[in-house]
Amino acid sequence: LRHVIEAKLMIKINLATSVLEEIIASYNSGMSLKKIGNNFGYSGEYIRNVLNKNNITIRKYYEINKKYSVNESIFDCIDTEEKAYFLGLLFADGNVHSKYNAITLKLQNKDKDILTKLSHIVFGKEVLYTSENNYVLKFSNRHIKDKLIELGCVPNKSLILKFPNINENLYAPFIRGYFDGDGSIFSYNRDYSLNIVSTDNFCKSIQSIFLSQ
Repeated sequence: LRHVIEAKLMIKINLATSVLEEIIASYNSGMSLKKIGNNFGYSGEYIRNVLNKNNITIRKYYEINKKYSVNESIFDCIDTEEKAYFLGLLFADGNVHSKYNAITLKLQNKDKDILTKLSHIVFGKEVLYTSENNYVLKFSNRHIKDKLIELGCVPNKSLILKFPNINENLYAPFIRGYFDGDGSIFSYNRDYSLNIVSTDNFCKSIQSIFLSQ
């Protein structure tokens, strides 16, 4: 019986070592903590702890997309409806990191198609991550961050957001992008109400545009 128990323990130890090696190899190949966790039946946080205990350096947030080539000129000139829409969505739901050069856009699973199209603008292919019930597009580039800040998409923008200086012919796709992020439509007795959540300055700018049409 003792030999049987020892044999079972040895199998368990060998299996654990084998799994650990696979986990480390997966992470070193660029796989995310969450995806590794899903593959092995653990949480992303558990995988992080396992790597830390084995002296594996966890990648910094701003290092995540270094392995992908980024089209850093996308916001140099807002000259297409696609770029204007993308900018509007970033104004609404995007996050420009205050310390690093990271830009993040998180949308619900049902909106994956939108992020897939935007990912093709940034990377030329689909590069998305998952977070609970969301898909996430994130990339790191100093030039893009600087251009977004010039356009008014600044870090911690919630209380200071202003309407960007772009060609008025692209107001519609920009507002549509913002609306998809922070807008809503209500109906009551066949009357419809369109609501946009933003700063006083931003909302008044959109109101002025609507009234001028």
